[in-house]
Amino acid sequence: MAIETKEKVINGHKWEVSQWPAREALRMKIRLGKTIGPALGKALSAGDLDSELSDMKLDGIIEALVDRLDETASVQMVLDMLSQTLVDGKHVGKDSVFDDHFTSNFGELYQGLAFVLEVNFGGFMQAAASITGRPQKPDESENQGEAQAS
Repeated sequence: MAIETKEKVINGHKWEVSQWPAREALRMKIRLGKTIGPALGKALSAGDLDSELSDMKLDGIIEALVDRLDETASVQMVLDMLSQTLVDGKHVGKDSVFDDHFTSNFGELYQGLAFVLEVNFGGFMQAAASITGRPQKPDESENQGEAQAS
């Protein structure tokens, strides 16, 4: 299966996110699972996947991810997540481009990271279920396919 690239305009900027190669995606899934899996699993075990995650703000989840790591590991994980990402044609995973684009612009960063997760894990709801090891309900996967087809 070929690596796909998806585009989205966030905060007036064109984001182009390519999927990570399989081994990189698997490593990231494990890193994310260790970092935010327990917190997401706890939140999801309290209720239905749809109602719990739809009420959460994606940027808040990304913030929680960053807050759980030490400073060096947080920055490195974010840069790794952006390894296959261009914003307005520039590779934002590079230090100088990252600093130029995201200084005083963390809202866009968090929205962009949520988009990166969506591109790589097939939608945030599905990603959360995948990261926490919670199986997706049959009707959720059907809705995912319909949403992607439109």
